[in-house]
Amino acid sequence: MTPYLATFVRRWHTHPHLSHTVDPIGYHGGRMAILALDLFSNPSRDLLAACVTHDLAESVTGDVPYDSPIKDHGIEECILDNMDMSYDGGPELKFLDLLDSYLWARHHAPWLMDRKEWQDQREKILDLASELSVCLFQYQLGGCDENSSIGRKRRHHWRTVHHGRV
Repeated sequence: MTPYLATFVRRWHTHPHLSHTVDPIGYHGGRMAILALDLFSNPSRDLLAACVTHDLAESVTGDVPYDSPIKDHGIEECILDNMDMSYDGGPELKFLDLLDSYLWARHHAPWLMDRKEWQDQREKILDLASELSVCLFQYQLGGCDENSSIGRKRRHHWRTVHHGRV
């Protein structure tokens, strides 16, 4: 399968509450790249490339949750290497992957957010956001002091963009 065709593989097919949603991995990677551009002042080319390619191996393995034991065996990395699509996204990639998954689930199944696994994922996102000095104000997750300079800057940017003052 070509990397292009791999982008059409559906995510969430093993999740009982999200399997009805249509979320091809190409869409997921694109959203992650948009999040990277929005949240990081100057995301690297490798990070953006990793965003759009990191799940292409799932065209062979199927949707693999981030905490699955298969992740530890390097199977996905081997497949990506064979596709010449392996990029290092660093801790930012994991953060963006978790954030997009959380935002997708919150949008399509908001009742799931009260469950422990999603609350735990939110906490992981907030911990990573803190480590990476990322403010998630505009995504209504918390994760920054809204009175800090980065919080004020993001809040002003968000209000400007979302209230048509651009």
